[in-house]
Amino acid sequence: MSLIKDKKWLLDKKYKGQEAKEYFSDLERLKEGVHLDYILGESDFLHCKISLHKCPLIPRVETEYWVEKAISDIKKASKGSIKILDIFSGSGCIGVALLKHLKNSYVVFAEVREDLIETIRENIEINNLKNSSYDVVLSDIFSNINEKFDYIFANPPYIDKKRDTTLPSVVECEPHDALFAKDSGLFYIKKLIAESPNHLKTNGVLLIEFDSWQKEEIQAFIATMPKAYRKIEFLDDQYNAPRVIQLTL
Repeated sequence: MSLIKDKKWLLDKKYKGQEAKEYFSDLERLKEGVHLDYILGESDFLHCKISLHKCPLIPRVETEYWVEKAISDIKKASKGSIKILDIFSGSGCIGVALLKHLKNSYVVFAEVREDLIETIRENIEINNLKNSSYDVVLSDIFSNINEKFDYIFANPPYIDKKRDTTLPSVVECEPHDALFAKDSGLFYIKKLIAESPNHLKTNGVLLIEFDSWQKEEIQAFIATMPKAYRKIEFLDDQYNAPRVIQLTL
């Protein structure tokens, strides 16, 4: 959004059109480059309200696109209850959307930041999913995950600092541990690909978001591994750029 559009959205959404004293303070934060969603304290993700009060990574439209497609595919394929891991959960936006739109799902939210465990629980509550089947686990990747799943959804840190073209407002405001990863941004992606077979059921599916330029690097890494996955697919985002790898055990 442009600054003019952001100002109007801020005034209308947070202040109901009334130029309160706090509005002008928020306006200054907006001019300083703070993302509108952080000022509003929330974002939307697949018809879910996502609290951002602890400043997790702001949900992206590219993520929303592939998760919505995955939900549609799961609905077509699933005939019973399904067990899902939302790893690197952050705000919990992916897992919350899965719980909301897949009524037969059990979702485990795994997140390493203790403060975001509270955010995940808040987002479950504000979307009226308290009676759904879920668990929220403090876990450094798979450190506290002892179950096997039908699906693992992952949006890990994957930006390579050396190739970073991220907007300054993103770098300054959003959590670096949710954005950047070593090994050309591939550190966590490689760990997920290597370790997920231990946490997937037979025919289980792993979906990982990545940066489009990383596709060939990911292909090369998979070629060095034992043949754990029987099916390897790369999925495009709404801009026709490679965005997700889907691996079937």
